[in-house]
Amino acid sequence: MFKMSIHPAIQAAVVLAYLYVTWLGLHRFASRHLGKATGFNWKRHVRLGTIVLVVALLGAVGGLMVAKGFWYRYLATGLHGILGLIAVPLVLVGLVTGGYMNWKKRPRRVLPLVHG
Repeated sequence: MFKMSIHPAIQAAVVLAYLYVTWLGLHRFASRHLGKATGFNWKRHVRLGTIVLVVALLGAVGGLMVAKGFWYRYLATGLHGILGLIAVPLVLVGLVTGGYMNWKKRPRRVLPLVHG
């Protein structure tokens, strides 16, 4: 029963951290696309964003493992499991685009929108 409570607790923390990282990213969006003068904590956004996305991926894998171990089949939770699997490619897009933008820093207009 203990391992069943780990997945929702971690994922709830990931969602809250994700909202904070998104809020940081919205400052960058406002300055680049809306012409507002805002500060952007690049290092915090990258560091926390990477952690959040990696933990979200691990949470998806963990959720599948819990479902398989408890109900003896994947996607036993129905829509919840399907939405979790839909989130995996979106998380991967965030990781890849964010990693690329952090690796090759230069002004961009389209890739940050895809990233967001």
